[in-house]
Amino acid sequence: MQKLENRLIAFLDVLGFSHLLSVNSLEVLYEKYSCFITKAKNETFFHNENDPMKRTNFEFARFISDSLILISHPTSDIYNVNNFLMAISRLLSLSFQEKFPLRGAIILGNVILDDENGIVLSKEIPLLLTEEKKQEWVGCTVVENAQNIIFDAVGGDHYKDSIIKNPTQSDLIQFYPVPTKLGTINSFVLNYAYSLSNSQQEKGLSYLKNPKQKNVKNYFDFFKMLPLDQTISGPDNMKLVKTRSGFSISIIND
Repeated sequence: MQKLENRLIAFLDVLGFSHLLSVNSLEVLYEKYSCFITKAKNETFFHNENDPMKRTNFEFARFISDSLILISHPTSDIYNVNNFLMAISRLLSLSFQEKFPLRGAIILGNVILDDENGIVLSKEIPLLLTEEKKQEWVGCTVVENAQNIIFDAVGGDHYKDSIIKNPTQSDLIQFYPVPTKLGTINSFVLNYAYSLSNSQQEKGLSYLKNPKQKNVKNYFDFFKMLPLDQTISGPDNMKLVKTRSGFSISIIND
């Protein structure tokens, strides 16, 4: 049994899971799940010369049917926080392209893990479930109690004000009116649009039904209207997000 304190916890739900089961075998679903998790868990986003151990992006990752639970390494290290966030952004992008759209939220809390008996306990999980279920789109929100740690790791002082007042396409965290069953709610969300080409967006949108299809298209339109970060130069097809740990770059080819 492990007690993990002050960790970021993400809960993500696969939308349209019943349909996926009807058109795929369990073996096919397993292969896709395994591929997504392995790639997101081990992909290197920010090089840390002080980390010879080459930490993975998640301390814990597990699919349970149509739901995914992810737990970060200690949040006292900004590399752990930023790699955790980038890995989830990558998961959102990969799964969207492969018609496995994900919706969820990130919270800060304590967790008890018992791998031997398959137990994951946290007082924060019920709130995560509530936050996820009310959303009507594809994306991941940041619950209030996790915001300060995330803002500090990603951008440091004044980051919150910056992404509200002067947002750019290179912000890893965005301030966005998230569509919910009760109307739109201004929330902080993970940017996953930066790594999707127009054709990849269209491919993913074609799988969704309204209102989620319309709501996700609105999010992509919001992203495209954001200005580029003028402090960053590069070719037109280069998209990136920046954090205090460094940059993560995507080359977009349509």
